[in-house]
Amino acid sequence: MPLSMGISCIKHTPREHEQRNNQRSACRKTKHLQYPAPSLGPLFFHPYTKGSQIKMDLSHHCAWRKSGFCNGITFTNRPVLIQEKVRLKITKTEESWKGGMRLGCTIFDPSLMHPDALPKFVCPDLEEAHGFWVSALPQQCIQEGSVISFWVNSQGQFLYSVNEGREYLLMKGLLVSWPLWVIIDVYGTTREVQLLDPSVSCVTQNKSALQPSLPVGHNKPQTSSSCTSASCTTPSKDTSGSSPSVPKVSSITPPQDSASVHEECIVCCSCLVDSVLYRCGHMCVCYSCGQKLLSKSSKCPICRQPIKEIIKTYRS
Repeated sequence: MPLSMGISCIKHTPREHEQRNNQRSACRKTKHLQYPAPSLGPLFFHPYTKGSQIKMDLSHHCAWRKSGFCNGITFTNRPVLIQEKVRLKITKTEESWKGGMRLGCTIFDPSLMHPDALPKFVCPDLEEAHGFWVSALPQQCIQEGSVISFWVNSQGQFLYSVNEGREYLLMKGLLVSWPLWVIIDVYGTTREVQLLDPSVSCVTQNKSALQPSLPVGHNKPQTSSSCTSASCTTPSKDTSGSSPSVPKVSSITPPQDSASVHEECIVCCSCLVDSVLYRCGHMCVCYSCGQKLLSKSSKCPICRQPIKEIIKTYRS
């Protein structure tokens, strides 16, 4: 019998079989550990795209409004994961104003927005804008030292809790198949906020019935999915400027797929993007929809700057 055949035909005792299986199992585990799961970087405020009154510390975890009551819009530096809990501490308030912090999400990358094009308010300026979901927190939540935790679940619901207490529903209908950047408007009585625990932290999906948003301490729940509540009252300290009305560019909901938001026209959601909006330079619409926006004197759907011309592009 050839030597190779003799070795392959050697019989092992049951104990030897068990030892060999354990060794193979250990090898498989070792190989698996060599490929760790990918991890996201820390979460902090976007360092460049922010309101004109916003200042930040060097770590970009703390943001405050220099003066006034508006121009305090901020974004996160990256999209958040589904069920990723974001913890925000209100470190300073200013009781001379009315109305408090607003929260929300957008499918648009803040890096592509021009800071000078940001509106003064998210409510109502971005409330009905395509690809944005924003709402005001109940005024009773805006207390100095309070920690607001919020996240988006797989059903597209924007949930929050105060000081790790009861969960409440703030908004619904978010497109979870698209990347979602967080919007935080440091508005009104909210003067300074701080992002806590920048490492990724996820919450367990709660399948029980959720309470609609309501002010802390209230007995009756009240919905806070729109800016018609008392917490959205225009600040009383300044009566010279009112929040401008932004026309709704499109009421068409983007398709529920994983394609990039820059591949399909965000107006008709059927044709590919093939045009540049001048002067802002954003590529987000097809040539046909761009001409319609230009004829109606509409603004850029992303940055809200006026459209001067539509420039058609060609891909090689």
